[in-house]
Amino acid sequence: MRKYLLTWYGITDLRASLQLEKTTGPVLGALLAEDYTDVVILGFTNPSKSGEHDNTFAPMIGGLKDLSATETRNVIDVFSNTQEAHSHFIDWLQKQLLKAHKKTTVRIQPVRLEHLNDTEGIYEAATQSLDSVSSESGEKLVTLFLSPGTPVMAFVWAFAALRHPNLKKRLIASSQPGKAPENIALPNEWLE
Repeated sequence: MRKYLLTWYGITDLRASLQLEKTTGPVLGALLAEDYTDVVILGFTNPSKSGEHDNTFAPMIGGLKDLSATETRNVIDVFSNTQEAHSHFIDWLQKQLLKAHKKTTVRIQPVRLEHLNDTEGIYEAATQSLDSVSSESGEKLVTLFLSPGTPVMAFVWAFAALRHPNLKKRLIASSQPGKAPENIALPNEWLE
């Protein structure tokens, strides 16, 4: 059986990949806590940042530890939600999974949103991801990770899950940094 993890990744995950957090970040934490065959990561891509600072992110990473908190925050603000940041995060994540002897196929899906809480764009991305996984042949379990991203992204995962009543799925969330995610149940009346 294939086990999928579908998730957004957020600023805490990016900061963890830059060694600016004391934890692994939510996405890596979930992948280390359980074995998944596949992970689909949705990455908010801000269209207003497209190509603005291409090829300048990598040289700045090495010097982050020497910057003040304000300067570090400014660098993160410039590069978060860009294709370059997505590539950095995925490269780091794959290296961490390799070190942990985890065999997981990792895919990132950049998602252009009008703004961080673009509900319609978020819903479209979540349902497309679920549709894609649902169309894969064979038995599967799909885990939707609610913690990374914005509260709107978490809320939309729950609604998108309702579009696939025959897909074996579950919801997880991590409320405490460094602890494994826990299962979250949808209210019974939502499932009727």
